[in-house]
Amino acid sequence: MVLQFSLIFCGFSLVLAKTYTNYNEHKPVKSDQTNEANMANQMEVVLTTLKSVMDRNARLENELTRTNKLLNILSTEYSSTKELLYTLTRDYALTKQNMAALTIEHVSTKDELAALTTEHDANIQNLAALIIEHTSTKEELATLTIMHTDTKNRLLALIDDYSTTNRILHTTRTDLDKASFELVKVKRALAHEKERNRQSRIIPPTATAVTTSKPVPQSVAFFAVMTDHQQHLGIHQTVGFQRAVTNVGNGWDGQANVFRAPKAGLYYFSATIMSHYAEDIETELVMKGVPIVYSYDGDKATHGVGTLSAVLNLSVGDDVWIRIYNNPVKNDGNVRVYGGAWSWFSGFLISE
Repeated sequence: MVLQFSLIFCGFSLVLAKTYTNYNEHKPVKSDQTNEANMANQMEVVLTTLKSVMDRNARLENELTRTNKLLNILSTEYSSTKELLYTLTRDYALTKQNMAALTIEHVSTKDELAALTTEHDANIQNLAALIIEHTSTKEELATLTIMHTDTKNRLLALIDDYSTTNRILHTTRTDLDKASFELVKVKRALAHEKERNRQSRIIPPTATAVTTSKPVPQSVAFFAVMTDHQQHLGIHQTVGFQRAVTNVGNGWDGQANVFRAPKAGLYYFSATIMSHYAEDIETELVMKGVPIVYSYDGDKATHGVGTLSAVLNLSVGDDVWIRIYNNPVKNDGNVRVYGGAWSWFSGFLISE
């Protein structure tokens, strides 16, 4: 309002000043009537000018109101802008700190990247070497595959030969057992015939028979059976037979499971070894620590039975026994032998 009145007063003053100036410049020499007419005209001009000033002042007041509103809006926006600037300043400081930390981290990452690049180059070289080695290994594997196939074919052929040989050996052992039995019968018959011939030469038919007592040579024979199952047997471990059914001549040592010849002569030995269900056993008959014959028994579908037999010329005190064969692949310290009188060992003196 003060500004409005000031503007009105200034306008009115200007009008009066202008009017006075015009009056002085045109000072009438005419009559008073003429002066009044001039004054009326001047007043009309002043009023017109005053009205124009007041209209202008109204327009200025409206502009001032709009300007104040705009100023209030600008003040509010300035406050918001100031707060935003404060926030941006604070964020800038944090961003600057983060930027410094990121710069340090970037330098560290760059160093790590350089180290990884070096390691990557080394890995590429190692990979190239491994590829060359892999190619060589692949070629060797192909060669070994061919060799394996050839060996497998040979092994199959050997298995067939072994089966055939085993059947022939079994037949031969059976024939030998029969021949030995027949030999004993023939030996006994010859001895009986020899004794009859000797007596016929000594005692004449007409003379009185005089009988003389002469000691008959003592026989040597043994037969031992395995009553208990044997377990956890290893290489060269003696196979035990717990029960001695026959021990003529006391050649069988049940404690050591060894036959020790009480007299020199020709002996026949035979043994049967049964395996547990679907298991393998490899045994050997040994004389004085030297293996003489071997036996393998095993069946994937049932119990296997292996036989051992030999005719040996022994001196007094020579030992004969049965032990586990030296094969680390199969006889790994957990070999089992089926007992219950299914496994046995026997021998006897054929001649002195």
